Amino acid sequence: MQKHDGIDAGDLDAAILGLSQPDAHFFRILRDHPDFQCAALTMQLTLHFRGDKLGGLNRKLGEWYVSRLFVARHDGVRALESRGFRRKQTGKTHIYWARSGAGSMTAFREAISEMAGVEV
Repeated sequence: MQKHDGIDAGDLDAAILGLSQPDAHFFRILRDHPDFQCAALTMQLTLHFRGDKLGGLNRKLGEWYVSRLFVARHDGVRALESRGFRRKQTGKTHIYWARSGAGSMTAFREAISEMAGVEV
């Protein structure tokens, strides 16, 4: 079984198979892209960009999210807000940007491409 950065690719591939066709296609692009790393967790598919936590998809909530640290490092507030993402906070310190609903994957894809400076 192939591994992607220490992640058992079978688990990642199984998680990707459970997504809609457009979301699955997008995660396959990211999985195979040299600048991105993907991992399948219980509720989330997570993404890292060149080793930095980026965000991902909360499969339980159907919510695309971007880490506050990634947003700060890549001056991403405008890129996210202009695409309908909203700042969310759970607990005292867990802050992130999120969007769900129609068009969310496309908005996520455009925003991370803009912030990272890498087309996906």
